[in-house]
Amino acid sequence: MQASDQEIKSFLDSKGTVAVVGASSNEKKAGHFVPAFLKEIGFRIIPINPMVSELFGEKTLKDLEDLDEEVNGIIIYRKQEIAENVALKAIDLGIPLIWLPENITSKKAEDAATEKGLLFVEDKCPMKEARTLNRK
Repeated sequence: MQASDQEIKSFLDSKGTVAVVGASSNEKKAGHFVPAFLKEIGFRIIPINPMVSELFGEKTLKDLEDLDEEVNGIIIYRKQEIAENVALKAIDLGIPLIWLPENITSKKAEDAATEKGLLFVEDKCPMKEARTLNRK
């Protein structure tokens, strides 16, 4: 089941730690400017990208399996077919909130997250949601 606006607002208000799979050094890509925005409003970003050594002032992890600390959520900036598999891995890890950005959806991941009692967001931009919910 999709997270409600109130659950999304609570997550965005938390200012916790977020893993970002597909974090990018290209400032024109959502995988860069959205995590940069989240960092600006108080989140700690853990970037995951095997091609870059550091982003947002943090060492970049090569893969989701390298994550060795608890996070409040994960945002997945990968193509549809890859995003679903990453989401399913994140669900297996018990990450409390799985977020697929605009134009990315997965009924399979949504069902798996719901079954495990995890929050799930798809086809929404965290930056737009934060602004819409007056969180900047």
